[in-house]
Amino acid sequence: MEYLKWSSEGSIATITIQRPPANALSSGLLRELSAVLDEIEPKRDIRVVVIHGEGRFFSA
Repeated sequence: MEYLKWSSEGSIATITIQRPPANALSSGLLRELSAVLDEIEPKRDIRVVVIHGEGRFFSA
C-alpha cells in the first residue's frame, strides 16, 4: 500500500491515510481504500472501521 495502512484489534479496524501534507484524495488512494475495505469485509469479527488521516488533516 502506498497511501494507506491498516490494522485491526479485536472488533475494530483502523485505516490511516498517509498522504502528507493534506492527505489529498486521489484515484490511487481511492483504489487502495476500496481494496482495503474489500479485504476487511469478509472478516466477521470486525464490527467497526475507523478511518483517519495522519498529521493535522483528515483529508483534503
